[in-house]
Amino acid sequence: MAAAVKGGRNDAVNAAAYSLGRLAHLDPAAAEAGLERVRAAASGLGLSPAEVRGAVRSGWESGRKNPARPQSRAPAGAEAFRRRR
Repeated sequence: MAAAVKGGRNDAVNAAAYSLGRLAHLDPAAAEAGLERVRAAASGLGLSPAEVRGAVRSGWESGRKNPARPQSRAPAGAEAFRRRR
């Protein structure tokens, strides 16, 4: 978010909140702590309090509707190749 330029700041805040929303079910306390950091960073970018609230709320709610699923790890190496055949 720190690299966001004027005109892209809202999108950067929204994207950060979306990512946290997708992960919130895995560790709610960590997600909330992350949101506080996003809010603080967004305020530091010069967004108004209303812009911060709107971008965070929109991203968070969208992310919560599309939770991340843990990915299964495939075995590595030649054995994994043989198993896939």
